[in-house]
Amino acid sequence: MKIICTLLLVLFFSVNSYSQTGTYTWLHPKLTAERLNAININGVNIFVVGNAGVLMMSTNSGANWVFKKVNDTTFHDVFSIGNDVHIAGGSYDNRSIRHYSKSTNNGVTFTSLTQNTIVTPGDTLNLRAVYFTDANTGYIAGASGKMFRTTNGGLNWASVITGVTTTINKLYFPASGTGMTGFAIGGSGATAFFLKTINAGLNWTSTTLSANPTGSNATTMHFIDANTGYIAGGSSISPITTALKTTDGGASWTVFDIDALNPNIRYELFGVYVLNENLVYAAGANGNIIRTTDGGASWQKLFPESNLAYQSAYLTGMSFIGNTGYISGAGGTIIKVQDTSITFMYGEIMKHAYDVRFSKTDSLLGFVVGGGQRQSTGQTVYYALLDKTTNGGATWTPQILSSSNIILKGIEMIDNNNIWVCGDSGKVMRTTNSGNSWELINIGAIENLEDIRFKNASTGFIGGNGRIFRTTNGGANWTFSTFTGGTNVREMDITPNSTIVAGVNGAFTQRSTDNGVTWVSATVPNSNYPHNVYFLNDTLGWVCGLIANIARTTNGGISWTAQTSGIFAGSLDGGMHFWDVNNGAAWGLTGLVLRTTNGGVNWFKTYPFTQMGARNVYFANNNRGYITTDMGGLMSFTNLMTSIIQVSTETPNEFKLCQNYPNPFNPVTKIVFSIPPSGEARGVTDITLKIYDILGREITLLLMKN
Repeated sequence: MKIICTLLLVLFFSVNSYSQTGTYTWLHPKLTAERLNAININGVNIFVVGNAGVLMMSTNSGANWVFKKVNDTTFHDVFSIGNDVHIAGGSYDNRSIRHYSKSTNNGVTFTSLTQNTIVTPGDTLNLRAVYFTDANTGYIAGASGKMFRTTNGGLNWASVITGVTTTINKLYFPASGTGMTGFAIGGSGATAFFLKTINAGLNWTSTTLSANPTGSNATTMHFIDANTGYIAGGSSISPITTALKTTDGGASWTVFDIDALNPNIRYELFGVYVLNENLVYAAGANGNIIRTTDGGASWQKLFPESNLAYQSAYLTGMSFIGNTGYISGAGGTIIKVQDTSITFMYGEIMKHAYDVRFSKTDSLLGFVVGGGQRQSTGQTVYYALLDKTTNGGATWTPQILSSSNIILKGIEMIDNNNIWVCGDSGKVMRTTNSGNSWELINIGAIENLEDIRFKNASTGFIGGNGRIFRTTNGGANWTFSTFTGGTNVREMDITPNSTIVAGVNGAFTQRSTDNGVTWVSATVPNSNYPHNVYFLNDTLGWVCGLIANIARTTNGGISWTAQTSGIFAGSLDGGMHFWDVNNGAAWGLTGLVLRTTNGGVNWFKTYPFTQMGARNVYFANNNRGYITTDMGGLMSFTNLMTSIIQVSTETPNEFKLCQNYPNPFNPVTKIVFSIPPSGEARGVTDITLKIYDILGREITLLLMKN
């Protein structure tokens, strides 16, 4: 019996630990909404890299594509040779760091080589360009004119003196050479530079591109041999579009002011490809896909001016295989070019996704709303985003609207058939047949409308500018009530007891307990923009907003108490959600996610799942959530909640932390540990269980109690 009692003194806790950032999946657009920064073609293999560690690859000349998230770093350039794929980057979690990753199996897996002469702890220099002339010899370059050279496939690197101190944007070694002759470019205006080596990168000579127009960046280049090539660039601020041509290996240059040659072509170019001395393609900001067939004397824009959506595309890289070209861009864009034919393959062109709803009874049925705008002939032109999915986001169908010259901001799904949307210029639309047709509803508003909520099929609310519209007969009639304190309503929430609380521009919330007839304002401390409102029950709620401040109420929004978010910059404008009184999360710009496990007393930062700005967060239930982003992005996420379950209260007599199982895991693992009674622990009574990642960064606090 004594032995049995001794055994009973051991305490075991079993903790279900979920990945803090959950499982995120891009639903719209396919395959990602991240900005893609560079593209490289190696035979039938195409590699495209971008922000947030994104890699898109095809092994059959673009017929099929695979999405990978290698890590969280911004990838600036990619180069493939044989089965090796090399990636250069930086700018992780709002910090500029050097980054280099390599794959030796054609992109199946990657190794981040952080312990070498390129990447050192605390290094703040971005890497912008990478190029290999064979399996062993390669070059990588970036900020402050830094360049490195490897002769063993990237395992070790040696610094190279370049003679320049500004960012190197591009590296290129002509394929027709022996790897002895190579070029690098960077800078802006008359101080833009052209670097050349004739001894395989051991030494470089610098030439100033003095003829380059003022304010024009030397951004990208391509050569067909050691003599003939083009540099392209310009400025998206001026805006100007520039190309420079050489036929003597950079000894002299001819400058083409492309925007002067063709007034329809403006803004900076980020990709250029020379098929022969006369036939050159280039791509860049503002939908610029252009070509010359006469060696630069004239330039043609391949996107017609009438295609307003494509005119807003931000295109970043270009590469060809034979006469077929591929272009990368913002919003996960991949475009195929053949002669003058343009095929849009992936991505969303300059439409932001503002809100989303999925059915609570049918997880396959959902709608996303948003829109975009651009300047055309001196006028602002708007275009709506309203897409429907019936297969959980695998495919999306644009809805046919009677008024599409708007940006849609809010959506409410009363049931699978009855859906309402609202947007700018007082526009409200509804469908009663699950999107087969949409009816424009006049509620008497002219201002921008950003949120719509229905308490039931009859009673609904729409937020306006200093007023909130309401209906009590299913939308047949609408009235409004004005309020003081704040301006535009950004988001509303309805508590179980039918109290409506609205977050507005200004340091206030608005609260109504009589179905929106009257409204009472409440000051939110330390906040100017409490845009997002979330109530867990009738009394307990939180707000967050534009300047990363959080506040909590315990009396249904009558008053608010400030909580410290733990960050001093950034935005939590994407929304928030609480699973219970302790566990919650808030989303913001550039993939920022804050978590709390004690009701908001403390918040901790998790690392970015995306670099897109979050627009809104919606949970169909506690296990299934969605987030909308810039560039028409929509992600689903699951298993975000961390739950802690104590299964015994027996007194322990020893410390013991067991191996978690299963390991590796996704998304759940169990952690088993034991602790001694306080006397045998020499007075220690506070127990803390924390999770760290492989780099030693604290990810979350699972347990902290006596």
